[in-house]
Amino acid sequence: MTKAILNQQELIKRNIIQLLAQLTNTYENTRGERREISIQFPPEDEEFSLLEELELLTVNLRGYASQIESTGQIVNQAQAIEQLQAMRVLNVP
Repeated sequence: MTKAILNQQELIKRNIIQLLAQLTNTYENTRGERREISIQFPPEDEEFSLLEELELLTVNLRGYASQIESTGQIVNQAQAIEQLQAMRVLNVP
């Protein structure tokens, strides 16, 4: 690979690591908001409540970012994409 491609990949990796830190910080600082979401949007007949879906999305994104941070890639990329696409919280019309 050329030096420019390697530099771009390193920049992308640093941005993902920065986003991971921001996501972790935001998640830790939104306990009250998450509690309010659970009150405003109680579980329906769905497998997961909206809050549970958001928390699952957060866990997944943090996991993918951690993989990129430690190995530079996501293991089972196709499976990760399928899981994200299947999430109800991302199905916005």
